[in-house]
Amino acid sequence: MPRVTEPVAVVEKWLSDSAKTATEGRHAAFMDLISNKVSLLGVPEFELINYDDWYIQAKSEFSDGTVSEVHYASAQIVASGLISIIFRTVETVVLRDGPSDINGIEGVLQKEEDGKWRLTHQRLLSRDEAGRCNLLL
Repeated sequence: MPRVTEPVAVVEKWLSDSAKTATEGRHAAFMDLISNKVSLLGVPEFELINYDDWYIQAKSEFSDGTVSEVHYASAQIVASGLISIIFRTVETVVLRDGPSDINGIEGVLQKEEDGKWRLTHQRLLSRDEAGRCNLLL
């Protein structure tokens, strides 16, 4: 019988790995946490960001040192199943030469065929929606 991992542990590990690889600028390791089927919604001026867009953006930000730190707080499990977990959290991206970018986000992690949990969907929450979800920005 396959080992079942608690959704909280999966999300906490994914968030920790995401923050660490982004903060350290390790592009390949960071992108390995993202599914090639990913969709990112809610970014101002963009209808949808896919894997290729995210890959290029992260590569640019990591190589020029734009991002100095990433961290997450107040993670909540919204729903979970055997191969899918929906969560919400507050993401803080500290920029080297500017203010911090703080957003409530909703994400979906799926266990892919190789056994790794990867982000398949992320949506930036409006300030009002984040407040209704008890995510303090």
